[in-house]
Amino acid sequence: MSNNNSQSTWLAILSVLVLALAGISIYLLTSKNSLQEANLEKQDKLEEVIQLKDSLDAQFNDAILELDEMKGTNAELNEIIEQQKTDLTAQKRKISGLIGSKRRLNEAREEIAKMTAQAEQYMAQISQLQNEKQALTQENVTLNTDLTTARSANEELTSAKAMLVSEKADLETQRAELAEKVSVGSVVKVSNVAVQGFKVRKSGKRSDKKKARNIDVLQMCFNLISNKVVEAGTETFQLVLMSPDGTPILGGTTSGSFMSKESGSEVRYTMEVTETYSNAGKEVCLDYEDPNGYQKGTYNVEIYNKGFLSGEGNFTLK
Repeated sequence: MSNNNSQSTWLAILSVLVLALAGISIYLLTSKNSLQEANLEKQDKLEEVIQLKDSLDAQFNDAILELDEMKGTNAELNEIIEQQKTDLTAQKRKISGLIGSKRRLNEAREEIAKMTAQAEQYMAQISQLQNEKQALTQENVTLNTDLTTARSANEELTSAKAMLVSEKADLETQRAELAEKVSVGSVVKVSNVAVQGFKVRKSGKRSDKKKARNIDVLQMCFNLISNKVVEAGTETFQLVLMSPDGTPILGGTTSGSFMSKESGSEVRYTMEVTETYSNAGKEVCLDYEDPNGYQKGTYNVEIYNKGFLSGEGNFTLK
C-alpha cells in the first residue's frame, strides 16, 4: 500500500515537470520566433535607411555636379549658383537628420522628393538666365553696331549743328543790336527840364519861392521832343528827383522802380506820369509834395522812358 502511494506521488511530480517543460519549450519557441521577426524587421529598416542615404547622396551629388557645370564667367550667375548649392546643402542636412531618427523615414522620402524638385527648378532657372544672357549679348552686339553707325551720323550732325549754332549766334547778335537800336530809337526824348518851388496859400493861390523852408510844392516841367519813329498813343515817364545828398527822394505811393536798359540795374523813381503822345512837341508839368519838406542845395532831375534816360536837369533851393 505504501509502495503504490509512493509511485502515484512520483507520477504526479513527473507529470507536472513534463507540463512545465512543455510550457517552457513553447515559451522559448514563441520568443525565438518573435526575436526572429524583430530582427528581420530591424534588418529591413536598416536596409531602408541605407537605401535612403544612398539615394540622398546620389541625388545631392548629381545636383551639385550639374550646378557646378553651369558656372561660367558671369559673376552674378555664379553667385546665384553658389547660393543654390548652399540651400541644397541645408536641405540635405535636414533630410539626414530625419533618416537618422529612423522613425521619420516617410518624411525623409518626401523631403528627398522636394530636394530633387528644387534642384531641377534651380537648374531650369540657371538655364533660363543663361539663355537670357546670351540673347542680351547678341542684342548688345547689334546695338554696338547700330551705335557705331549712329555715332558716325551724329558726328556729321554735330558738325552741321555747330555751323548752325555759329550762324544762329551771329544772327542773334545782329538781332540784339538791331533791337537795341530800335529800342533806343523809340525813346521819346525830353528837353527844357525845369523845376519851380511854390508856397500855397490857404486860398489855393501859389507864389514863387526860392528858399527851401518856404516851399510846399515843387512843379516839374519838361518838353517832349518829336520822334517820328514812335507811334501815336500814350507814353509813360519815370521822374527821379535826387536830393542834394545824392539819394533819390521816394514819395510813398507815387514811387516805384524799374530795370535800366542801359545799366541792367534797378532804378528807384520818385513819381511816374503817363501822357498822350502824337509825335509832336508837348510840355508836361506835374506837382510833387514832400511831406518831409525840402533842404537847401542843388537837386538833380532824371527822366526815363522805356528804361532809358530820356533827359535830365537840375535846380537849386536856398
